Amino acid sequence: MKLKEIAAIVGCPFSGDGELEISGVKSAETASSADITFILGTKYKHYLDTSSAAAFIIPESFPETDRNVIRSANTYHTFARVLELYYQPPFPRGPFVHSSAVIAGNVVMGQNCYIGAHVVIDDDVQLGDNVTILPNTTIYPGVCIGDDVLIHANCVIREYCQIGHRVILQSGAVIGGDGFGFAKTNTGEYYKILQAGRVIIGDDVEIQANACIDRGTLDATIIRQGTKIDNLVQVAHGCQVGENCVFAAQVGLAGSTTVGDNVVLAGQVGVAGHCIIGDNVIATAQTGIPNSVEKDKIVSGTPAIDNKAWLRVSVALTKLPQLLNRVRELENAIDKMKEKQE
Repeated sequence: MKLKEIAAIVGCPFSGDGELEISGVKSAETASSADITFILGTKYKHYLDTSSAAAFIIPESFPETDRNVIRSANTYHTFARVLELYYQPPFPRGPFVHSSAVIAGNVVMGQNCYIGAHVVIDDDVQLGDNVTILPNTTIYPGVCIGDDVLIHANCVIREYCQIGHRVILQSGAVIGGDGFGFAKTNTGEYYKILQAGRVIIGDDVEIQANACIDRGTLDATIIRQGTKIDNLVQVAHGCQVGENCVFAAQVGLAGSTTVGDNVVLAGQVGVAGHCIIGDNVIATAQTGIPNSVEKDKIVSGTPAIDNKAWLRVSVALTKLPQLLNRVRELENAIDKMKEKQE
């Protein structure tokens, strides 16, 4: 595909040789003279001089260059669109039902669905159009799945859960597993509390490998439109997660936590139960959140505090050994002064 054709598809201006044939997309370090790559910002500007790439996707603010470039107001998004021109995952398309699939007689299936090997679909399930379910997935009774949903191998969707349109479930995701609910009896044993709620997943949500979204005890656990959940994330029973949130790997929400819109929780963030996290909150990696957080805050550390304060604390921690030595020296000096006075 020619450089000018790529630029036209992504709706961005280009400069250089528009007739240049581009054969692939690679990183700046590995790109060849037939590839296009991308540069996110000035930190990586040196790749314009050092990379062997034939062309670059660069920020529109970059100065003029004699390299072949496509200029974009959102470099990463443009890169993502260009990548789609050169790589399409080899996922099968329907209509197709594998002979080993087990499908209840009252399942309602839309048009062009693909059902892979050893898939089990139980009673009263509804599938929209263009649903792809890859091998060894199990769908319990009463589940409702929207259009254009992709469910990778080995997923489990429990009873009565609802999946919106254009949702992607990566391998091993469990939607609607029992919440961790037990009542302690008078004799000290733990009595299982039935988890009678369900999980509702909004449109355009992606839940990645081995993440678990637990069903509510009474009310639904809800993941709203556009939210992206990384591998090994735990969302406990009764949580409500807003729109366009991003949870990185190993994030954990305890039960009945409410998360607003556009919240970013970096890797290994933990949130205690019944907390309210406001809109636009960012929690940096390994933050422990024991209490509610107001909207628009950036928090860090355990227990979570304002990010700027945490940065100062982090610097101070590195100086504690010297401060401790200084305190000991001062204590020794005071002791000597006391001895002289005596």
